Amino acid sequence: MKDAPTPADEALRIRNLRELDVLYSPAEERFDRITRLACRLFNVPIALVSLVAEDCQWFKSRQGLDADQTERRVSFCGHAIMASDVFLVPDATLHPDFSDNPLVTGDPFVRFYAGMPVSTPDGHNLGTLCLIDHMPRTFSEKEKQTLRDLAHWVENELRASGSAPLDEAERRAGLDPLTQSWNGLGMERLIRDELARASQRGSDLSVVGIVVTNYGEIGKEWGSIAGDRVLQETALILRQMLRPGESICRASTAEFVLVLPGSSDLAAARLAEKVSLKFASLHPSPESRVSTIAVTTSHAGVAGLETGSDGAVGAGLLARLHAGT
Repeated sequence: MKDAPTPADEALRIRNLRELDVLYSPAEERFDRITRLACRLFNVPIALVSLVAEDCQWFKSRQGLDADQTERRVSFCGHAIMASDVFLVPDATLHPDFSDNPLVTGDPFVRFYAGMPVSTPDGHNLGTLCLIDHMPRTFSEKEKQTLRDLAHWVENELRASGSAPLDEAERRAGLDPLTQSWNGLGMERLIRDELARASQRGSDLSVVGIVVTNYGEIGKEWGSIAGDRVLQETALILRQMLRPGESICRASTAEFVLVLPGSSDLAAARLAEKVSLKFASLHPSPESRVSTIAVTTSHAGVAGLETGSDGAVGAGLLARLHAGT
């Protein structure tokens, strides 16, 4: 196996990547929309927005893959960022650089790979939009152009990214890899920071709570894997209902909290109702092996809470949420 090489512009590339503030951030619908479309357009099981950091490739968006990152040295994308155009491996088992790669000999059993670098305006390749198939295949010039177009879309979304609400160390500690959402620690820090912003701007902040009430039953009947799939499906549905700037957190095992900067308690109540209606009419995917996902919702806003430190107000906001008032 040939390890992924290091580009000549590595220091600048890494600096540009870190300045975007997207590493170890939760999944976002604006990127997931691109990878879902890529899977449909190219009829592949796996599509990724992969960002190549110092020691790993980390997936800002992923379809068809549970892992949120892999080692950089074994990554195909680590090779692809050396290119200026589509990097293509029609059959990895026949390629001298990849035939004994652990991503080929083991899960996810890569056979076909196509990756288009995503770059900064001055040409530093930060990662790729890539496609993976479990079977060898060819890739036409028309398909290459479509992949280029989608990669340019990814570049535009990366450039449109605002400053992340947490620094990189906080994001690493605060991310739930199963649902690609903030975990409980990340939620506390996020609410703390959003409260500070709301105070500075004189704006509202509200939260919506969602509990998957039949999660325990699902685990008993179908096992932990099915339970995990339901949590992933729940997070995906909730993410698609959010507006830019709003966040989803997995507060505990089967509880999610939506953090809504700029939204009043009334707006949060309306969203909670929409969430309830959405899940009541839901037909889960066959992969979940579950006939229904049952949820309860609650909502709360900061209006009327006693002032104090952002941490204390945040605790009061969550207490109000859990009280259902």
